[in-house]
Amino acid sequence: MINTVPFDNENYVQGITADSIKNLIKKRGVEELSTPHRVDFYALMLVTEGSGFHYIDNKMYHCRPGTLFVLSPHQVHYFDSKFQWSGYVVTFEDSQVFPIDNLDANYAMTKAIRNVDVMTEVLDVVGNDFDALYDEFRRSVDIVSGHIQRNLLQNILFKTFFRTNFSLQKISKSKEMLDFQLFSDEVERFYMTKHNVSEYTEQLRMTAKRLNTICKKVKGMTAKQVVDARLLLEAKRLLGYTSTPISEIALMLGFNEPTNLAKFFRRHTDISPTEFRNMSKFFAENN
Repeated sequence: MINTVPFDNENYVQGITADSIKNLIKKRGVEELSTPHRVDFYALMLVTEGSGFHYIDNKMYHCRPGTLFVLSPHQVHYFDSKFQWSGYVVTFEDSQVFPIDNLDANYAMTKAIRNVDVMTEVLDVVGNDFDALYDEFRRSVDIVSGHIQRNLLQNILFKTFFRTNFSLQKISKSKEMLDFQLFSDEVERFYMTKHNVSEYTEQLRMTAKRLNTICKKVKGMTAKQVVDARLLLEAKRLLGYTSTPISEIALMLGFNEPTNLAKFFRRHTDISPTEFRNMSKFFAENN
């Protein structure tokens, strides 16, 4: 199975850690970092020097100075085993980024982060903030330092996600947006066992028509497409990053028969699970 890396609960003040890539390599080792794994937190990795490749959910990205990799909980990523780049890695839990009474800001930021895997040419924008956050994290642990760390992280997030890539005016606080978030949360919890939209409408106490209207307005997809997209993503992760038999993957994802997974997968990708696995770079290199 895919190993999950937990948040470092022993070395933070405000749910934030900041380290250099060099130190991360010393702590974890190249072999572990170059093996596909999940994270159960958010992470920002800024490339300051060198070059190489990084992989996030079956996609390969080129590392250049100024590249910012953005990881959300449950995403699968790994380093190129021959990577030769340096920089910073900042990890955090979303509940700690903003004060607990600022739920709108937390939701807006979480939404923005989950829609981005990589940014480029941000070194001039946030390089100094990463420097300062790294230096502050290395100071003695106290509540003042914790607040400074959170402020610096907020600066980084606002500069990259809102000033550079998003507009605050486009962050909707409408009832539709809130309802979509509830639906998304339910899908994240139950996509392996609930494949039908009706199973979600019952829980959310809304009609399928209204849920489809909300999903189309917010995501540009039907409710069924939202569920299928999450299920397909997990299927790709398990097929590409593990050697688990396809029959077992089918059962894990809630399909009664492997053939049902095959039909589902081919309908969305035009290839079979076996063909996808054979095409997977990681699987091909390690088998």
